[in-house]
Amino acid sequence: MTASRVPVVRATGRPFDVGYAHGAALAGPLRAFIDDDLCRINRLAPAPVSVDSLRRMLDSYGSAIAAATPGLSEEIDGLARGAGISRDLAVLLQIRREIIGYQRIPARGDCTTYASLSAGPAGSPVVGPAGSPVAGPVGRAGVPVVGLAGAPVVGPAGSPTGIGLAGAQVAGPAGGQVADPAGGQVVGPAGGPVLAQTVDLNGDLDDQIAVLDIGLTGPGQSAPARRALVLSFGGLLGYLGVNSDGLAIGLNLVLGGRWRPGVPPYLAIRHLLDSAASVQQALSILRELPLASSRSLMLCDPDTVACVEICENQVLVLDMARPVHTNHFLHPEFTGADELNIFARNSSLLRLKACEAGLAALSDASGVAEHFALLAQPTICVAGNGDIRRERTVAAVVLLPGRRELHLRPGDPSVSSTQSFTFTDTGAAASATGGPVTGGRATGGSATGGRATGGRATGGRATGGRATGRAGGTS
Repeated sequence: MTASRVPVVRATGRPFDVGYAHGAALAGPLRAFIDDDLCRINRLAPAPVSVDSLRRMLDSYGSAIAAATPGLSEEIDGLARGAGISRDLAVLLQIRREIIGYQRIPARGDCTTYASLSAGPAGSPVVGPAGSPVAGPVGRAGVPVVGLAGAPVVGPAGSPTGIGLAGAQVAGPAGGQVADPAGGQVVGPAGGPVLAQTVDLNGDLDDQIAVLDIGLTGPGQSAPARRALVLSFGGLLGYLGVNSDGLAIGLNLVLGGRWRPGVPPYLAIRHLLDSAASVQQALSILRELPLASSRSLMLCDPDTVACVEICENQVLVLDMARPVHTNHFLHPEFTGADELNIFARNSSLLRLKACEAGLAALSDASGVAEHFALLAQPTICVAGNGDIRRERTVAAVVLLPGRRELHLRPGDPSVSSTQSFTFTDTGAAASATGGPVTGGRATGGSATGGRATGGRATGGRATGGRATGRAGGTS
C-alpha cells in the first residue's frame, strides 16, 4: 500500500515567523484537529476538559516554556497567529500528552527505539582534524570530495578519487576506506550510524503527521546556524528528528514521578536539535532544562550513542552495550518509580527482547529497508484494534545522522512505503512529495477556545515577517 505523501513545511527565519509559516501552511488541518473533541483529548482523558478548565495549566506551562526556551515560546505565538487560533490553543497542542497524563487502561505499545554506530548504511562524512567536513557521502559514485583547502576532488566509481593536500592520496575505490592525509577520522565500508524507532500513539494520529524543515535565525543573522528535520503531529514544534550537524534524537514514553509545568520533552527535543551539534552538547543542555514529564531519549551522532531516562527532572544516562529502549525504566535508580501498568509492561518487555534480537541479527551497513523490516515485525509493530484509546504504531522512522537523513513510513510500516527527507545546500529540499495542505484564510472560525486571532494562512510566505515557508510541493 502506498501512503499519502505527508505535508512538508519548510521555513527559515526568526522564531515567530517560522511559527507563522508552520501555522499558516497547516491552518485547516490544525483547526479541524482542535475541533475534534479538543485534539481528541476528550476521547482519551479520564474526564472531559475544555480550554477554560485548562486555563491555569496552560498559563503555567506557557510561562515555563517562555522562561526556559524563549525562542520556542515566540514560535508558539507565530503558530497561533498563522493558524488563526489563540495562544492557549497553540500551547495546548504542545502539551497535549501532559494533559492526557498517565493512561491506566491496558496498553500494548508506546514506541520501540534503538541506535547503532555501525548498523546503518555506509556514507558518513569524513571529518578532518579540526572537526570541519572533508568529504561528502562515501560509496556514491561521483560525489564531490572536498579537501580542507576547499578544492574539489572527484573520481569515478572503482578508481582513486584524487589527490589530497600536499600530494597525498585522499580516497580509494567508491565505497572503500577514505582517510584525510592530515590524520583525520577514517570512514570505511563497515557501516554508519542509525537511530530507528516505531511511533506508537493512541488517538489515531497518523492523519496528523507532518515533517518540518526548520532553520532559526537570530538578530543580525542572514542564515541559520543549523537546520532541523522534525517529525511532527498536530502542530507540535518538536517530536523526534535529526539536525544538519548530524545529531539525531528519538524517544520513548516512560511513566514515573510527578508531572508538572515545565518544558515538555517533545519541545525539549526540538530545542536540542536547534541548539546542539553533538550528543555531549545535547546532554549538557538537557540537564539544564526544567522538564515537565518522564521520558526516555535516545541520542545519536556519527561518533556517540547515549540513552537517557528522565524522571522528576533528573536525567540519568544508561550504560548499554546495545542501545534499545521501550517503555519501562531500565536505570536502577528509576525502576522503583515505574508506574507502567502490568499489561503495558509485558508488551514493553516483549518488544525490548524482540528488538535486541533483531538488532543483533542485522549486519553492519544494513540498508534503510532492512531497518524498516525490523520495525515492522509483528511483536515490535503494534497493530490497532479499533479502540482510539489504545496505542498502535502510527509511523516508523529511520534517522541516519551521518547522512543527515530522515526516512519515514507513515501508518503501519509493514504496508506503507518509505518517504525520505534530507538537507541540501539551501536546507529546503527533501525527496518526498508533500500531501495536500489546506491554505486560504484563517479567520478564527470554529476552533474551540475563542480568542482566535485572524492572520492570513496563505500556505506560503509569513507576511509581515522574515520567514519564508512552503508546504507540500516537491520534496
